[in-house]
Amino acid sequence: MIVNEKILESIPVCIEIENLDDAMNEGVTAIFDEKYGDTVRVVRILDDDSEEPFSAELCGGTHVSNTSEIGSFIIISEGSVATGIRRIEAVTGHAANSLMRHAVGRMRKISAFLNTNIEGLPAKVEEMQNELHKRLRENQDLRKKVAISKFGKLEEHAQRVGDLNLLSALLQDVEIDVLRTFADQFIQSNKNAVVILGTRKDDQVYFVSAVSEDLIKRGISAGEIVRSVSEIAGGKGGGRPNMAQGGGKLVAKAQEAINSVNHYIETKIKE
Repeated sequence: MIVNEKILESIPVCIEIENLDDAMNEGVTAIFDEKYGDTVRVVRILDDDSEEPFSAELCGGTHVSNTSEIGSFIIISEGSVATGIRRIEAVTGHAANSLMRHAVGRMRKISAFLNTNIEGLPAKVEEMQNELHKRLRENQDLRKKVAISKFGKLEEHAQRVGDLNLLSALLQDVEIDVLRTFADQFIQSNKNAVVILGTRKDDQVYFVSAVSEDLIKRGISAGEIVRSVSEIAGGKGGGRPNMAQGGGKLVAKAQEAINSVNHYIETKIKE
């Protein structure tokens, strides 16, 4: 870090009282929104490698006479305070040394727990993250396979509405991509097909709808279906005429929302 390099260089700190306008014309840094008098205290840290000082600012506070008196410098936070302006908070001296000792102590405990050394921590954490992501993907794939294996039983609940084949069901804790797979399979294996599927997950209800191409020509739209059922469930949704999804927070109305599709289809058939 540049600041710590300058601390180790033991650079003298020069403090002078100057005219405010002269100091500002020299490019001395002023604190944002701070008010200054006609004369100001200018603090400069010189740099032997350049004609320009390493640091020059207006300040009325206490300062060291040499950068080495700072001891150490550790940034503890950084963020934005205004457009184009960043603010950092740091500790120095004994506070910085104490922070470093505690940090090293914690890293040693973590290293011992993970059966590695401090230098090997980044690689060990990356290895664990990769393994975790791998297991999560395997778990998702397994859940998807189990859900898809139940599609045959789900398809038995399909019903005839006029000359249409309607598959509607509310499932428990099923991933959205599984619902889309169910919907696509039903559309592919049936003519005049409409699908509306829902699932309760994380205190919300999610819907997926699909409509076969032949019914889209008759004015039936998956986007309209999802928008309608999602509104009943206190949410919103939409999408393409052949595939759409949505959801809502009124989980108790999920079944009512799905059942409403029968009326939608019956109305469309009569048109």
